[in-house]
Amino acid sequence: DRVSTQSTWGRHFRPEFLNRLDDIVMFNGLAPADLRRIVRLQLDMATKMLGEQHHLSVEMTDAAVNRCLEEAYSAEYGVRPLRRYLEKHVTGAAAQMILRGEIGATTHRIIVDASPTPGELKLTAVRGPDLSPSGPVRGPKVPRTG
Repeated sequence: DRVSTQSTWGRHFRPEFLNRLDDIVMFNGLAPADLRRIVRLQLDMATKMLGEQHHLSVEMTDAAVNRCLEEAYSAEYGVRPLRRYLEKHVTGAAAQMILRGEIGATTHRIIVDASPTPGELKLTAVRGPDLSPSGPVRGPKVPRTG
């Protein structure tokens, strides 16, 4: 409540500092449903380039959303670390799959799920018929190494 919070401010900050503030905005914590929506929005933003350049859609299971929140959410920093986590564990992993040739012209979806290994995500390339009206998209061939 605002009154008890203001009394706490008075014990921690000098009146001269508090008088310099124009306003103090109180925020409520995010509900679990809000956090899940934020994960999916961040995933959409992080994987936009995959869709534009490689014509891939990325789908995330509920288990993967929960794993992302377990690994990248903290009460102190909120969801700020989530973007970096998704870039590393989803877009970075998908880029590695493309470079290894695991994702090709017949791949149209990537499913992101929680890995059996704690703290990790598992990406699965789903191949199938091209359902786009313009026909199959042929990207550059990536030579396999190894």
